[in-house]
Parts: sequence; C-alpha cells; structure tokens
Amino acid sequence: MTQAGVAPRGSGVVDRQRLVRIVTFLFVAAGVALILSYFHDQFWWPPDEGGSAHRADRLLSGEVLNRDFQDVRPGYANFVNAAALWLFGGELVSLRYPLVALGLVQAGLIYFLLLPRGALLAGSGAIALTALSFVQFLDPAAHWYCLALAIGVIGALAWMPRESRARLVTVGFLVIAIFLFRQLTGIFVAMGVLTYLLCEAPPGRNGRERALARLILAVMVAGLVFYLARIKDPFAFVMFGIGPLALLVWVWFNGAAANRSVLGLVPGLALGGMIAWAPLLIYHLVHGSLGYWLDDTVLSAFGLTGLDFVRQMSFVLYMIQGARQIVAFESVAAVLNGLFWLLLPLAPAGLAGVLFLRLRRGGARGDVLHPLPILALFYAFVSVHFQITVYLFYSTGLTLAALLWLTSAGARHGRARHGGGLKALAPALLALAVSAVGLYYQAGQPISRGFAGIAAGERIDLVPAEGLERHGLRIEAAEAELYRHLLAVIEREVPPEGAILAVPANPELYFLSGRRNPTRYFNLAVGLRDEDEVARLLEALEGAPPTLVFHHREDKYNTPHTDALMAFVQEHYDILDSRGGFDIYRYAAGR
Repeated sequence: MTQAGVAPRGSGVVDRQRLVRIVTFLFVAAGVALILSYFHDQFWWPPDEGGSAHRADRLLSGEVLNRDFQDVRPGYANFVNAAALWLFGGELVSLRYPLVALGLVQAGLIYFLLLPRGALLAGSGAIALTALSFVQFLDPAAHWYCLALAIGVIGALAWMPRESRARLVTVGFLVIAIFLFRQLTGIFVAMGVLTYLLCEAPPGRNGRERALARLILAVMVAGLVFYLARIKDPFAFVMFGIGPLALLVWVWFNGAAANRSVLGLVPGLALGGMIAWAPLLIYHLVHGSLGYWLDDTVLSAFGLTGLDFVRQMSFVLYMIQGARQIVAFESVAAVLNGLFWLLLPLAPAGLAGVLFLRLRRGGARGDVLHPLPILALFYAFVSVHFQITVYLFYSTGLTLAALLWLTSAGARHGRARHGGGLKALAPALLALAVSAVGLYYQAGQPISRGFAGIAAGERIDLVPAEGLERHGLRIEAAEAELYRHLLAVIEREVPPEGAILAVPANPELYFLSGRRNPTRYFNLAVGLRDEDEVARLLEALEGAPPTLVFHHREDKYNTPHTDALMAFVQEHYDILDSRGGFDIYRYAAGR
C-alpha cells in the first residue's frame, strides 16, 4: 500500500517530476551562463576596478598588503584578484572570471534551495539572482564574494544535519571569511546566523534559562539601532530596519534558546572562524604588518563612512522618480523602469511583511523561519551603507529569492513537487519580469547616465577599449578615447620605471600605465586622515616628486586634505594639459 496522495517510487508521476526538474535545471543553467558570458566584459567604474587591479598588481610585484600599500577591507579580495591576474593575464577583464564562476555556483545553490517549492520557483529565483546582482555592477568588488559566501552559509544551515559537528564549523568559517572580505557585511551575516540558530535551538523554559540568548539579542538590537541612527534616514529605518529589529524582538519572546544550547554553539563557530582567519593572520605576522592592517581596516575604514557624499543619497529619491515616470506615462520604457525603481527598494520591507504575516497565520515554523528569509532580511542591510543603485543590487537578488520562498510557504507539497502549482506562478512571473527589465535597461550600463538616465533606463552603446593595454573591456567610446589620451601623455612623459600621482582617487592610471604609485594609498581621501598624514606625504613627494600629477577636479573624494596636497602641486608643477575633467601637471625641476 502507498500513503494517500504520495506517488510510489518508479511511478510515472515520479518520473515526470524528475524530468521536469532536470529540464528546468538545464534550461536555467544555460540561461545563467548566457547572461554572465554576455555581460562579463561590459562596463567599468574606473576608480573601483582600477583600485582592485592596482592593489592586486602590487601584491604580485612583491609588496606587502597594508605595510606597503593600503586597503580598508581586511584583504582576502586582494589575494583573489592577484590570483586572477596571475592565472588569466594582466588585464582588467581577468578580475571578472572568478565572479563569473561564482555566479554559476550561487545560482545553482539558490535553485536547489528553492527546489522544494517547485522547479518553476527555483528557476525564477536563480535567474533573478543572476540578473539583479553582478551584471548590474560589473566590478570585482568584495561585495560579490560576500554574496556568494552568504548563500553558502544559507546552504550549510539548510542542508547540513543539525547534529553534525561540521555544520557549525562550516558556518563559522564562512561567516568569518565574509568578514575578511568586507567587515560590515560579515557582521550583518553573523547577526542573521545567530538569529536563526537561536530560533532553531530548543528554547529555555524561563527567563533565567534564556539569559544568554537574550543578552545576544539585546546586543544585536543595540548594534542595529546605533547603525541606523548613524545613517539618519527615516526611509532606511522603515524599509530596511524594522524587519530585522522586529524579528529580534519576536525571538526574544518566542524562541530564545536555552543557555546550554547557546554555549554549545561557541566551539564549532569559533573553530571555523579561526580556520578562516589563520592564513591572513599568519601572513601579517610573517611580514610584520599586523599593526598596519589594524590601522587600515579599523581607523581608515571608519573614516570612509564619514565622507559627506555617503549621506547625500537615498533610495526614496529613486522611488519618487519612478512614481513620476509612471504617472507621466511618456513611454513604455519610462513606465517599466518607474515600476522597477518603485518596487526594488520596497523588497526588504515586503520580505519582512510576508515573514510576519506567515508567522501570524501560524505557518510551519521550519517553513517560515528558514535560513534563506532570515539571512536575506539581515543581508539587506549592506545596501543601506551608501544608497545608490549599485548598493541596492548587492542585496536585491537574495531578497527576491527569499520572497519567492515565503510567498509559496504553505503550498501543498504535491503541487510543489509538480512545479509549484498556480500559487507559485504569480511570484515566479513577477521575478522574471523584474529580471527582464533589469537585464535590458540596467545591466552593464554606465554610471555616467546620471540619476535621470538610470531612473529612465537610458541605454548607451559600449565599444571594445581598443588601444588600451591591460584593459579588455567594453566601455563608452568617449571614455576609451579619454584614456587613450591620458595614457599617451604618460607614455610620452614618464619612463617605465617612473612615478605618477592620481589625486584624489584614480588608481586605474597606475595599473593601465604600469607606472609606479609613490604613495601607499589607492585613494588619498581615505589615506590622508589628518594633517600629519598630509605633512608626511608632502615631505616624501618633495624628496622624490612624481613626474606627472593627475587631478580629477570634480571627484567626490576631494577633501580639504587633498586640497592641501594640490596647493603643493600647483607650487612645484606646471599645468601640462586638461582633458575629461583631469588637470595634468608636470614637475618643474628647480621651481
């Protein structure tokens, strides 16, 4: 006999289920590969891409991270980028190949995480993750490695047996690895992991038995409130903050683990974290650079968050513009992109709303309090740091995948096995529609479109960067022409072993030209924290002046300290040329 409603093994129903899943997976894998291969060499953001390549280049040349050159991130991204340059060749495009590989892996992980909800939902989630992440900001940013590792954390929590010792070790390893790519993201992921583990473990019987869990919850609430208070944006608090804070309060009253269970988490998580940290710690101990590392990744990194432009943007501006475009109804493209920018910033709040609606309706605890929606809820905080479209895409794909999981929660398992049924159709089609708009109007498109151009989905043609060695990307024709001119000036004026200086932050000039950076900074706004730093740099430049100085006049990273540096330059250098926002100065010996 067979259980009612369950098809026996070997039946035609099971065979059809297996066939649907196989065909869907192959179709999705092909779609993901096509998206990544088509977009992988499009667009660049010169300061970011150049900074990654410049630091990796210095590593390969034998310089020591943090001692000889600065990075405000903990460092693992630099080693990955250096390996990419070494393996695939010394071009910017080489830095993207590891991210293409990770794009395939993380799409597969999301597919199998969502597969219990049906092949249709799983496929739409994998496509949405791909369409609304790396291809929206094609840059070897540490954020993309963090996203892949965070999805790995979700997979470990969802699939590894709870009683397995390796589970906590794996999770601890991945969380600290994320931290060592980007500190703040690691902290948010750690919060999500702890929240899930405190829900998962058996709760204490009374307040005393829940004391440790509640202490952890209180610390997390205080940390999030402090972070949101520094942001000073009511919209960010409502859209991104209320959900995680409410979940922490809910766990306080409904699921705080017993003290013994909390203490049982420590050994495995700590061991995994130590394994992740060990290579970097050994590296800095061997090279005597641990103090520099701490200074760069704490003091300099903290100073980065205080730059004025970081607080000048808000996602609500895109929502307002999107609503205007919908009301104006000037074109189909304007309306579609208006809906796109109206919906995407609301996704984290929507995720929180659906989560608590399911909890209120008494959904199965393991079905609703799953690692995917819980970690996605906390991961959305990475977008709050700097509210521009780039940062929104760092978390949007994962948020949509979590929404797909929750909107199908409670669906009858028979329907899920057949592909999700009608209940899965609407969210799947919506995710695919949003993905299509993002791919056609936004993916691979330059930031130079500006606020209005991005909001309207303006498209700009890209061309191969011919004549630019060490490049290999497709960029705007005018930008390619500008960099050909800048590099021609360097080639004419500076010998191969010579030095140039980019003020405040155009490290792509060092990498593309192969000329030496006379400072340890890839971004002078981050490196020059006070007047003493400025004085030391001026003394060094006076003793060994670079041949050329490039000053980007309108760069957002110009500060009073870089202004002081440029006053020195104007005193000791002659203006040589001006092009594309750059003033080029040549050293005047004996002046």
